[in-house]
Order: sequence, then structure tokens, then C-alpha cells
Amino acid sequence: MERIRPQSGGHTAHAGEAQHETSDVNIKIIVGSGIFLVVCGIIVHVVLFGFYKILDTQMEKLNAAPNPMMQSEVAPGGKTMDAETSEETAKRLNRTFGGNALNPMLQVDDVRDMDIMRKSQDAQINQYHWLNKDTGSVSIPVERAIDLLVERGLPNVPAMPAGKAAANAAKAPGANAPTANAQTNPPPAKK
Repeated sequence: MERIRPQSGGHTAHAGEAQHETSDVNIKIIVGSGIFLVVCGIIVHVVLFGFYKILDTQMEKLNAAPNPMMQSEVAPGGKTMDAETSEETAKRLNRTFGGNALNPMLQVDDVRDMDIMRKSQDAQINQYHWLNKDTGSVSIPVERAIDLLVERGLPNVPAMPAGKAAANAAKAPGANAPTANAQTNPPPAKK
């Protein structure tokens, strides 16, 4: 039977003596690798920062001149590509949406919100209301619109041969759509 040799190489530890394997771990290589990784990380960050600054200046050069008729918010330095601080973001959002933009806009009661939305949509499709009083545009309930279509029929649009319809559609999109003056089919005769 083969005798198993101890891994300590025959060394036996005495009381109070530290016991560790000195031949498997090289502390100098571990510490050197850690320092190397930290230095490489710093170099990569510095190189990327410089690269993004170069790209930022190139994008500023490529930006078209702003339209003089259009008002835009430009930072005091004249750059449009700089990131804004959280305070600037909050101020912009407050101007846009009102309220306190730093607090999250959470949906407190989703069932109530869904009911309100459905009531609003039902009111839009089931009631008469003005779309534009100046032009006389009115929205009518869907059921009434269906009844009117049954009474009056769809607009009579003469059919064109397939090749001619495709050619007209390519020339002027929407040319084959019925117009407001188009003749409608007469209502079906009642017996």
C-alpha cells in the first residue's frame, strides 16, 4: 500500500505558529495585478472622456445654424450638447408639465383612472358635440352614424381599371378618395 505524504512537506506546526501555504500564492503578483487593473481602468476612463469631448465638439460644428424665427433654449456657453444638471432638468420638466417634477408621477388608483378614461371615451362616441363651431363640424354618436350610412348609403365612387387606379394613386395620393360633393347611392327602395 502506498503511503500518503503530508502536504506540509514534513513540516509540523507548533503551538502559536502561523500555518499557511507559502508555495501556492505569490502575494507580489496578486498585488501587482490589482494595481495594474486599477491603472488600466483609470487610463480607459481618461481616454473615453477625451474621446467623447472630441465627438462633442465635432457635433457642435455639424449642427445647423438655428432658425432665427424659432426660439430655443441655449446654455450660456452656447453649447447645445452639454448635459444638464438635475436642477435644470427639474426646472425644465416643471415648466413643461407643471407641478413638482422631482417627485415620481405614480398612478395611485388604476381602476378609477380606467373608469374615468372609459367614461370619457364613451362620451366621445355616444354623444353629440362640436368639433369646430366656426366650420360647423359636429361629432355624432356612432349608432346615429351607422343609421345615416344605412339610409343614405356609401358615396358612389366610379371604379377604375386596376392599372389606371394605380397610376392615379402614384401621381396624387388621395385622388381616388371620395370628396364632400360626391354623389351618394340612393337609399334602398322600400317595399
